Amino acid sequence: MSTTVWQRLRTRRGIGTLVAGSLTAALWLRYAPVDPALLAPPDGIEITDRNGLPLAWRPLDDGTRAQASTTLPPDVVAMTLAAEDHRFRGHPGVDPVAVARATMRNLQAGRIVEGGSTLTQQLARTVRPRGPGLLGKLGEARLALQLEGALGKEGVLRAYLSHTWYGNGAVGIEAAAQTYFDRPAASLSLAQAATLAALVRRPADLDPIRFPGRAREARDMVLRRAVSWKLVASDRAELARAEPLALTLGEIPREAPHYVRRILDGRKRVHATLDLGLQHDVERLVKQELAELAARNVDHAAVLVVDTRTREVLAWVGSGRWSAPDGQVDGVTSLRSPGSALKPFLYATALEQGRSLADLLSDTPGTWKTPHGNWHPENYDKG
Repeated sequence: MSTTVWQRLRTRRGIGTLVAGSLTAALWLRYAPVDPALLAPPDGIEITDRNGLPLAWRPLDDGTRAQASTTLPPDVVAMTLAAEDHRFRGHPGVDPVAVARATMRNLQAGRIVEGGSTLTQQLARTVRPRGPGLLGKLGEARLALQLEGALGKEGVLRAYLSHTWYGNGAVGIEAAAQTYFDRPAASLSLAQAATLAALVRRPADLDPIRFPGRAREARDMVLRRAVSWKLVASDRAELARAEPLALTLGEIPREAPHYVRRILDGRKRVHATLDLGLQHDVERLVKQELAELAARNVDHAAVLVVDTRTREVLAWVGSGRWSAPDGQVDGVTSLRSPGSALKPFLYATALEQGRSLADLLSDTPGTWKTPHGNWHPENYDKG
């Protein structure tokens, strides 16, 4: 065999080995397991009523408000892809086209002016901050490939929308929707979804609360990109650009505080039996009743509504007002003197023992021994 033929064979073998090795590495990365703890969303505690309406939030230790995404609203997904990665559906976690383009532009500029990171790579460095230099970038790319293989496209989107920082203490699209527009992500308009998608790159500089003009310009840019990449119809985008920013800053819900305090048990998600509509009705009745009794110095009242068939708590009002003096004392569970509530039982016992309601009983002071010690009852007025 001639030297030339042998060199050709060696070259082909080398190329074949390289290709086989690359395919093996790609397959390994694609199906390598990902530590579930790495993707655990930074959730605070969320409590909802029986219909899914929010009763309470408990923020994270650092004060941020976080919530995992359980749904993928189409407009939110479209605007996120328009803002961050319009080829998301077509790459395996790393986009060779974006990497090549960024490399060329950075070489031409002599400095870093553009990155080639995909949405999956952004998720990778969020859940595991990368090291410096080329090795750090390669580690990020490797994790991105693993995430794509472990989660699939929908799983990556859900994880991304759960972990992303949107500014003003909001982690995740659900927390951001509540923070800026006081509504769940599924109820965002196209314009609102574009506003939040635009925030991701520079949450501080594009803060819609402080810089509404900048935020609106960034929103409109995302909408134009979405049209150019056919992620949204042009007529819808045109209507969205005409929509005012219209922020409605949401407050952390604090409904039924006595009930919420009682059911907190360490879980991140609590789907309670309480009916928030009924809760508001009962609170309104308590307020009206206390207004009528104000002249008698009555400050608080308590109401418990239970479904007697299922034993589910439907409404729980522990005081007249949580923030009032003694308002955090839960009147539903507080121990108190039974008073006249015992009279029917006392009369029934007396009748069973053959006594008459006309019998006279001595009302002189006395002391009785009980398992808990001596009992010395007194009249209400100490007389």
